[in-house]
Amino acid sequence: MTHPWRSSVREILHRLRVAGPMIVLVVGWSAASWVLGSGRLPGPLESLRLLGTTIGENPVVAAQGGGSWGYSIHVLSTFWHVLAGASGGMIIGCLGALLAAQSSLSWSVADTLLEAIRTVPPLIVVPFAAIALSGSNSVQLVSVALYAALMMAVYTFNAIENIPLNYVQLATLLGASRLRRMANVQIPAMLPRLLGPVRVVLAFSLGISVVAEYLASPTGIGRVMKFAMAYSDVHLIVVGVLWTVIIAFVYDAATVLFFGFFMRWTGRRQLVEWMAR
Repeated sequence: MTHPWRSSVREILHRLRVAGPMIVLVVGWSAASWVLGSGRLPGPLESLRLLGTTIGENPVVAAQGGGSWGYSIHVLSTFWHVLAGASGGMIIGCLGALLAAQSSLSWSVADTLLEAIRTVPPLIVVPFAAIALSGSNSVQLVSVALYAALMMAVYTFNAIENIPLNYVQLATLLGASRLRRMANVQIPAMLPRLLGPVRVVLAFSLGISVVAEYLASPTGIGRVMKFAMAYSDVHLIVVGVLWTVIIAFVYDAATVLFFGFFMRWTGRRQLVEWMAR
């Protein structure tokens, strides 16, 4: 029989484990701000205040070329362009790899191409996209979608390779067609293994989008950070970093909820294990 105090201790330790990294981050941030000075690195409270005062109409953002809507229009631009580009790219990459895996010849060809392409840094695409698309918002979409498609294709191939062979053999023995095996066997079997990769791809896609905005796009968090850096405005740069982190948390939480809905058959414990990896 478990004593009540032991359960309380476990609950406290669990909460400390969850909140511990955030506490360390805030304390370290405050210490660094105190050492460097708020003019070079605003503290957490000052940054939160700036987060609220720059989201709407802000004369500083407007004077530095960010428009008359403050950070709001740029945050929304980054959010939706990354969401559209990463989602479309991941779907294309996942389906492409899944279809290529149905034939040994297409599997070997696709695997060879991916092995050659995956060594190329994803940010190398941004300057070429900026030239081809004349510095429009499409630079974000194309850069993010291309990276997401390539990475998800690699992760999907790895997930398919880890599917127990007897699953597919039993489905074939029972007369299932290729489409039926893909829909009823391969996709459910590889779905838990794609949760971690999707979270990683979304995080990196957000970083690629900010770089694309900094280099070429007319809107986005990177656009404001570009002008803020030109004017040596550390405060707006820190606010941009905070908005990027907030968007990343939103994406991550939505991804976990999405996979949790489609992976109810795996059980809550297995889902938590995959989240922790």
